[in-house]
Formats: sequence, structure tokens, C-alpha cells
Amino acid sequence: MTQNKDFMPRREADFYTWQKPLLPYIQSHADAWNIPLQSTGPGPSAFAALAILRNDYESKYLLGTDPSTRTAATVTAKNESTRDYQEGIRKFLKEYITFNSAVTDEDRRNMGLPVYKTDRSPAPVPVTVPECEIVMPTPGVVEIHYHDAGASARKKPEGVHGIELKWVFSDTVVTSWAELANSEFDTHSPLRLVFDGDQRGRRIWIAARWENTRGDKGPWSEIFDAIVP
Repeated sequence: MTQNKDFMPRREADFYTWQKPLLPYIQSHADAWNIPLQSTGPGPSAFAALAILRNDYESKYLLGTDPSTRTAATVTAKNESTRDYQEGIRKFLKEYITFNSAVTDEDRRNMGLPVYKTDRSPAPVPVTVPECEIVMPTPGVVEIHYHDAGASARKKPEGVHGIELKWVFSDTVVTSWAELANSEFDTHSPLRLVFDGDQRGRRIWIAARWENTRGDKGPWSEIFDAIVP
């Protein structure tokens, strides 16, 4: 599965129109696509977090494009919010839509997303686990550098698209992967987790596994922990 061109419209007005039905369509199909709308952890669900970005973008887009409110400040705010929202859309689609077998080609067309070619040979299901190294470059930032077991840094197994990482804050030892309530997905090491100031000093528990280009997942790594700097 490869994507030949960017699916997001380049023109601001076209992007605003394109994104309007996206979240309502996903929300109406969430049960069938096994997408959680409600959070199971301390923060919002991935869908709710994207909706927050959408609401911020739409309000700032209108302020930044209406002649009566368009100023240098509102235009800057609009541009920054657009960037954050587009990054949020890409991340959400990668995690929940792109390799979701329940999403049909018709669904993709209805959402204005590309229909992927499926004539490639199936990728093997991952059998190894990622080796992870934690780096803390700046306060509030935890980087997970990952590669295949026994391989050089940044190298992924053949047929692997990226890494799924789950984490949770806990003052007690986490022994079950089911306790890791927060999920992230990344395709190029390192994966960065950025935390607010009041989250610094907390203990975070993490586990990771590979996901191939067909959406099949490998075994989980051992659960490891760190203190947010």
C-alpha cells in the first residue's frame, strides 16, 4: 500500500471544505471500525483529541480569513492551528483508518481519502519485538529510539510499517499490557512524547510492538518505565 500524492487539499478554502465531513463520518462509523470514542485513561481519546484540534482550527480559520477580524495575529494563529490540525489528522488516520480492514474503498472515497492499491504480496506478520532506548533531550520530552532486535539503529523488520507504543502514568508497577491506556503510532525512530509541566517527575510505563504494512501486529515488548524529566 503506497500513497502517491498528498490527499489534503493545498488551498486553505478547499481544505476547510474537505475536512468538514471527515470527523462526523468517522464518528458515525466508529463502532463498525472499532474506533474508541471515549477515553479509557486520564486524557481524551484519540478521536476526542482530534475533535479539539478541529474546533480550534475552525474558529481560528474563520477569524483569520474574515476581513473584519483578519490581522497579523489572527492569521498567525490560523496558520499554526491549521498545521497542528493537519498533523493530528495524519496521525489519527495512520493509527485507525489507513490499515483498518473494516474501512471500505467506498468509505475512503466518501471521506476524500485515497484508495490504495492492493496488488502487493502480503507482508509477513511481525515475530520480533522492538528494542527501545529512552532518551530525554529536554524537560518534559521523552524520546523512544527503536529498532529491530539485533539490528542497527532505526532499522525495522522487513514488511513493517511502524511501531505501536502504549503507555500510562502509574506510581505502582504495571504488569499487564491491558493497563497501558494511551496509544501512539510512529513510522520513523524516534517517537517523541511531550508532556506538560505538571506531568514532569511522574513515572511512565511503556511497551511497544511492530505493525506491518497490512495492519497486522507483532508481540509486545516487555513493559519498561522511566521518569518524565
